[in-house]
Amino acid sequence: AALLLAADGRYVTVDARAAVTAIDAGRRHEILTELAGLLDSGALPALPFTAYDIRSATEAYRGSRTATASHGRSVLTVPRPIDPDGTVVLTGASGTLGRLVLRRLVAEHGVRNVLLLSRSGTEAPGDLLDVLDTLDVRDDGLRIRSVACDVADREQLAAALAGIPAEHPPTAVVHTAGVLDDGILASLTPERLATVLRPKADAVRALHDVTADADLAAFVVFSSVAGVLGSAGQANYAAANAYLDAYAARRHATGAPAVSVAWGLWQETSSMTAGLGAADLGRIARTGLLPTTTEEGLAAFDLALTAATPHLVPVRVDTAALRTADTVPPLLRDLVPVPQRRAAESASDTPSVSGAATTPAESLESRLRGLTAEQRTALLLDLVLADVAQVLGHGDPRGISADGAFRDLGFDSLTAVELRNKITNRVGVKLSATAVFDHPSPRALVDHLATKLAPAPASTPVPTPAAEEQPGYEGIMADLARIGARLNGLRLTGGQRAALAETVRGLTEPPAHGHPVPADDDEPASAEPSADLAAASAAEVLDFVTRNLGISITGDAMTGDAGTGMTGTGTTGTGTTPDTYATDQS
Repeated sequence: AALLLAADGRYVTVDARAAVTAIDAGRRHEILTELAGLLDSGALPALPFTAYDIRSATEAYRGSRTATASHGRSVLTVPRPIDPDGTVVLTGASGTLGRLVLRRLVAEHGVRNVLLLSRSGTEAPGDLLDVLDTLDVRDDGLRIRSVACDVADREQLAAALAGIPAEHPPTAVVHTAGVLDDGILASLTPERLATVLRPKADAVRALHDVTADADLAAFVVFSSVAGVLGSAGQANYAAANAYLDAYAARRHATGAPAVSVAWGLWQETSSMTAGLGAADLGRIARTGLLPTTTEEGLAAFDLALTAATPHLVPVRVDTAALRTADTVPPLLRDLVPVPQRRAAESASDTPSVSGAATTPAESLESRLRGLTAEQRTALLLDLVLADVAQVLGHGDPRGISADGAFRDLGFDSLTAVELRNKITNRVGVKLSATAVFDHPSPRALVDHLATKLAPAPASTPVPTPAAEEQPGYEGIMADLARIGARLNGLRLTGGQRAALAETVRGLTEPPAHGHPVPADDDEPASAEPSADLAAASAAEVLDFVTRNLGISITGDAMTGDAGTGMTGTGTTGTGTTPDTYATDQS
């Protein structure tokens, strides 16, 4: 249809043809050329839009129907292959994955021009050109140039890309660079954060800016599943890769090519994984994530070059391992149809050092109750040594010294965190991230656990004296002794203890207006208020404590099962340190 313009300069709908003049093709060309120039210069702001791959046309259609002025219109983009005459910019080229990707690009995608960027450049051990020779993928038409460059430095990057011949302009970017500096969160410093963030976050921004004018067919960044699921001891690495995922999504939404590939562990050994020992590999296996073979990884890379989505997570999951994992990442919980194993159910999964039989359904709290201090220590030591053996990949905990230092046993920050998590899940006691190093041997850690659990040993219940045997002052003291014995096994917050102390102090002060007047004037009030309390039943004392102390206690707390009677969000029966309890606010 012709573009119609009213005489006064107003655009009108095609149906309203009155008083309009058709614009010829030459004039339309002039208008559109002028508008394009104004948009390119920034004189006119670009209209908002959201780009969709044409393979996501259905989603784009839904978006266009709900689009508003702030969200703009939906635009379809058409993927295209990498131009074999263009140049692919490959970062992290001296690494294992960089070399694998280089071979794939040349052998499978027909790429003839590659700019390799790495900190070491052509002086890297095992020069990349020699690698290509051994793979038999070189020929006279293959042009590969290796440049030493800090990709996060915009000036260095711009200088490196300026050397690309005009007849072979950039057609794709593949960013594989990365650095590890693992450690628990408390040990991370700004410098350690920068070490990991710079080659990931800073570098991808520099690549985006420096190639802004290039007609790219692909922009692929290598991320990690750590940014999706989290990874113990890798908070800085997880953050850096989550940034890559978000940046790719942002580019993709503007219509620019972008995909972030969140890899798991590759079977192929690299400089980043060469230091992994048996314990590390066992820890990764217990998360339920299987290593990626070279064939699987390269097939996923092929998909990434033309993916319709900005985020791929090509990892294989071992659902059997997930079912027995201590914790299951939220994104994977739908893959596990049964509740994850409880700590009490795992107690018998590994052999006991002492040989004592255990019952899976038997809770730790019930097993500790009634034991002597020595017996509790022995039981806790069995549990801790079993967890140590599992974390280290040992089949039998009996070969582990209870007095051996964790560091000598092979623990590092990652395995220390895993052991902390396993013990927390098993016994219900929250430990600090540095607990393994603060208490440097299994026995020292058990001593610390014993003080935190502190279950009340079996004892003869305090007898309840009759009111007539303990009148007056003696009676109230006996009542307080009874209540104290019951409260001794409970875990109170600081605020609750303060309220309890204040209430007791208030009971010792004389009433401001004398004794209360009895309901029946013919029956005088008791001369000693304590006599009423001394004669009270357990239920009446329970009601007194609930109303006056603001603490809800079940009847079991008054009949001998100390440690199980307080209600609220804490679960003292399994040893969990309570944070808040239900209180009577009336």
